[in-house]
Amino acid sequence: MLRKPWQPFEPAGLGAIPATLGVYEIGDAGGRTLYIGYAGGRSLFGLRGEVARHFGPDNPNPITRERAACFRYEVTLSYLSRWYELLTLYYEANYDLPPGNRAVGDLPPKLGRFHVSPVTGRWQP
Repeated sequence: MLRKPWQPFEPAGLGAIPATLGVYEIGDAGGRTLYIGYAGGRSLFGLRGEVARHFGPDNPNPITRERAACFRYEVTLSYLSRWYELLTLYYEANYDLPPGNRAVGDLPPKLGRFHVSPVTGRWQP
């Protein structure tokens, strides 16, 4: 996951989020990741717009709409490959995707594998 500290969402601080390409995580009040997303070339206002969408009244994601409290982001031009990497790392640690990603069917192509399972001795799916 991202190594940056969680930031509480405050509408007044929205202007501090860059309007550029990158990846982000939405978390709950306990700092648990609810959603991993990216701001790509078609994202209106880049990271700023994507993060704001999760905290706005028109949020289509039921998980982040109910439980989102904080966020963190990383500016990167390689947003798509970084997004895959973050989802893979989350999956490897939790054997599942973040609940917000599952809720909207936001599934990437087949995720890679980093380690051998201590239980089966095989690569994790």
